[in-house]
Amino acid sequence: MSRLCEAADVSRSGYYRFLKPEVDRTEEMELRDEIQKIAIQHPAYGYRRITAELGRRKRVVNRKRVLRIMR
Repeated sequence: MSRLCEAADVSRSGYYRFLKPEVDRTEEMELRDEIQKIAIQHPAYGYRRITAELGRRKRVVNRKRVLRIMR
């Protein structure tokens, strides 16, 4: 794989990112909006508390994803 990527002048990570299907943008935006609403209601909340709050609202999401969106 390394030789093919080198021949095509593409990084390996770029190639694998190209193969991976994109996440639905509408779902991502809905989650972003919900995180923003929680952050406005509770300004002292970090990604851990926001992840817990999403869980209480029946929204299962990984803490790493919440952290990435909050950045």
